[in-house]
Amino acid sequence: MVLKIRAAVATRRTPETLIIARTDALQPLGLEEAIERCNTYAEAGADALFVDAPATREQLGEIAVEHFGQAVRLVLEPVIGDPVLREVVGPDLLRALAGAEGAQPTDDEVEEVISLVERFARSDVAYRLARAADLRREEQFTFLVHPPGGQPVLVTGVVDAIGREGDGRVIVDYKTDRVAAEDIAAHVERDYAGQRLIYALAALRDGAAWVDVVHCFLEHPDQPVEVRFEAADAPRLAADLEGLAAGIANGEFPVTDRPHRWLCQGCPGRAALCSHPEELTMADPPPD
Repeated sequence: MVLKIRAAVATRRTPETLIIARTDALQPLGLEEAIERCNTYAEAGADALFVDAPATREQLGEIAVEHFGQAVRLVLEPVIGDPVLREVVGPDLLRALAGAEGAQPTDDEVEEVISLVERFARSDVAYRLARAADLRREEQFTFLVHPPGGQPVLVTGVVDAIGREGDGRVIVDYKTDRVAAEDIAAHVERDYAGQRLIYALAALRDGAAWVDVVHCFLEHPDQPVEVRFEAADAPRLAADLEGLAAGIANGEFPVTDRPHRWLCQGCPGRAALCSHPEELTMADPPPD
């Protein structure tokens, strides 16, 4: 399904074409699996999402809440790099942007999204993006890695924002995770170090002399986590990624001994194949 969505996005000839992704996973696999699939479809580029056959108002509410992060992105995308538009973000604009994507945020969600966007718009990260050349939003990338002893692995993804600074690049990934300010750096290292490696390698393979990968948590936009990689780092990054991909290329999928929802929520085998019960895979992460 993800490949179909990406193909549709890549071949779309007019912005009037709406790409809608539907999942029937709710009844056989449960609400969390259906939501996770919708999140994956949204990341692949789907314009609207449809969860088939929710049975209760509570399920409808959970589906709406889970897409709060997507609502933030709908507002941030036109705001990033546009100092004029940053000044006019309000409830009407937010509802119009969300409505165009089939979303209907509540009043509380509207207020929270506006607060997050306003704080981000005043941040150094936002001003850095505004000054960057060739700024692009939701930019897709694709490259190959060659794990030792395995078949080549195609790596694809989307960065929230990327701009040029001289012969380098700045990549910003904004997060709606609710994290205490003092835990941000550790949270990025634990959950997003692999993502950072992939983003950096994508930019360096595209010819950048250097790249700054910035994770910006919208509740704390004044505390970005930024790491710079130079062109000379590319071989090491490729080797690290090839090592991570080797097990996948060889068909090895070991089950973690520390299951929790931050790790397990996106696993396609969680609902039907995992040896851990759902009360563990959907539990809060254990203390480090």
